[in-house]
Amino acid sequence: GRPGVKGIRVCGAHQTGKPRARYACLGWCIDYRAGTKMLTMPGDETLKRGEAEKLLPLLEASPVLRNLKGRTTARHVRLKDGSSLFLSSAQAPGQRASITVQDLFMDEEDLYQKAAGKGDPVTDFIERTRSYSFTRKIMRVSKPVGDARSSIWQAVTRDVDLTLAYRVVCPTCFAPQFMSPERVVCQKLIKDGQETEPSPAEI
Repeated sequence: GRPGVKGIRVCGAHQTGKPRARYACLGWCIDYRAGTKMLTMPGDETLKRGEAEKLLPLLEASPVLRNLKGRTTARHVRLKDGSSLFLSSAQAPGQRASITVQDLFMDEEDLYQKAAGKGDPVTDFIERTRSYSFTRKIMRVSKPVGDARSSIWQAVTRDVDLTLAYRVVCPTCFAPQFMSPERVVCQKLIKDGQETEPSPAEI
């Protein structure tokens, strides 16, 4: 809710709670920030499943959000404060062509280019917030796909004011350590019942 924070970018592995964080922030914005919102996903099927299995249950489970939810149609939730929550996929540029949004929530953006086949869906979605350049909130959440050209990897390593990363406590010295590959040590590997030295690929 800090006025100076215009965006949050989350790059993480599988099964690390990214969707839960995204929906929690979306729910907060519905409650505290009147204005048009958009939730985006890579494909139409992913969007349909996310709406049925995550978004609508979230809106029903919370008494506050349930009271704010108005009429719901395909890919659109009308809120009782007069604003809207739109749902859009990277596969369908027509869904976002004429929509201006204040708060944007992007899910698995590294898959957008493959799903769309052409164009730059990530840039297209961000352009939808241009009219709210001083008040917008953009949350980009994705696991990295490919090499350093990954969209989310570039997002978290360029033009970022503050970077946060997980740290774990060393069982020997109890000092917190960043989980970078060069800090992970595998002493022995059990293979076919025998202890062996791990190869670089197995470390």
